[in-house]
Amino acid sequence: MLNSNPYRFLGVISNSGIKNIQKNLSKIKAYSKIGKHLSLPYELSFFNLQDIDRSESLINEAENKILLDSNKVKHSLFWFNEANPIDKIALENLNNGNFEKSETIWRKVIKENIISESNFSAYNNLSTLLLLRSLSDKKNDKFENSNTSILRIKEALKLKSELIFSDHLYDLSKLITGNEIAIKKENVLEFFNENISQLFNENFSSIEISTIIKDSNNELSNSFNFSLISEPLESLNELINDANIRLNDDHSKGLEIGKDLIKNSVSSLKLLKNILDTDDLKYQTISDKLANQIIQCGILCFNKTNDDQDYISSYKYAKSISFKDSTKERANTTIKHCEDETRLGTCCVCNTNKVDRSNPSKTVMYKETGSSWLSNTVSYNTMTLTIYFCKNCNSKMEDSEKTAGYISWGFAAIAVIIMLLNGLGWFSLILGFPALGIGSFIGDLFSSESSSINKQPLVKEHFKLGYSFNQPGK
Repeated sequence: MLNSNPYRFLGVISNSGIKNIQKNLSKIKAYSKIGKHLSLPYELSFFNLQDIDRSESLINEAENKILLDSNKVKHSLFWFNEANPIDKIALENLNNGNFEKSETIWRKVIKENIISESNFSAYNNLSTLLLLRSLSDKKNDKFENSNTSILRIKEALKLKSELIFSDHLYDLSKLITGNEIAIKKENVLEFFNENISQLFNENFSSIEISTIIKDSNNELSNSFNFSLISEPLESLNELINDANIRLNDDHSKGLEIGKDLIKNSVSSLKLLKNILDTDDLKYQTISDKLANQIIQCGILCFNKTNDDQDYISSYKYAKSISFKDSTKERANTTIKHCEDETRLGTCCVCNTNKVDRSNPSKTVMYKETGSSWLSNTVSYNTMTLTIYFCKNCNSKMEDSEKTAGYISWGFAAIAVIIMLLNGLGWFSLILGFPALGIGSFIGDLFSSESSSINKQPLVKEHFKLGYSFNQPGK
């Protein structure tokens, strides 16, 4: 925008008038035809500007840029104009390379810090000069990212924005075109923001740009941020929609989809947060929408696979970026559910392995709710619990149950033999029945199932509620 400004190309100030412009155009075209370089005023080669290429195609391009009055005003924002004798003196110094003197002159004019009909041109000229002094030495029409340049850029933007947002923008329009309503303020602002973005491009991050703009002028910041946030907002909405489509295609891949969504959205959400701050409604809305989609991925996956234990960090992340109470409550519910599933999903015997959900065990627990001495009756609740152990512990318990069974049957066989040998007499009863009891007792010692069931979290919770394995009334 500064390198290729049409007024620089034509060697004129922005309010030179059509006669001067046509005069220089004729010279440029004549020199171009014979392949000779033409030196004109205001090339300002002592700044970090590229050498001017005045080839035929670029001549037409420069001419077309200022055919319309509205475009003349737009491009004048990035060049110089002469509204009074003071501007004339400052521009003569500038054209001779004494830009420090020009800067001093224009600073004196705006020292009261109140823009007016007599100094609006100084606001435009000084700010353009500061922008030129902030260009990168790579001569690529980009700003230099240094402390000195940033200070100049901030001041330049402050001055430009004060002109653009004031009614003296129409004085500038009248100076350039003779028509004070040749341009609408919103069109100027859009053009200015777009070209400032290009000057920042490559050497500054979006966050740095937003900070510089914010420090210069609030109105400009609000306008400029609208263009800055459009890309991350669009990206976040696309990511959310894509995740929803993938999720609807296959709920079982919800955890993978949700984690991908988090990974791919972090940078855009962070950028938006730095530009808008967390109290901005647009940020809160998209952040909450993202949080809900992350939660939804986990819920639908659990409903399909009965497993979301590896997703708890994603639920917690969703909570951290949520704003609505309903979203936070939804996140809390999924976090608690996931914690419960993790607790119940770890084998209570070895406390290491995941439970084997393909091999459930059923156990019945009872809780007395009332009794009648007169009618000799007992009322109670029955609860059938489904509990799980890991494959390894299930195998060990099966082996111990078999061993316990062998022992019990062995002692039972001994008892029967004793009874048969003694003809079922009193002596056989004295020895036989205790043998059955001993066999049952030793079998229970070898059996690990009952003690393992007692360790199970669901069983422990029901113990606390007053349930037991003993059926009331028996």
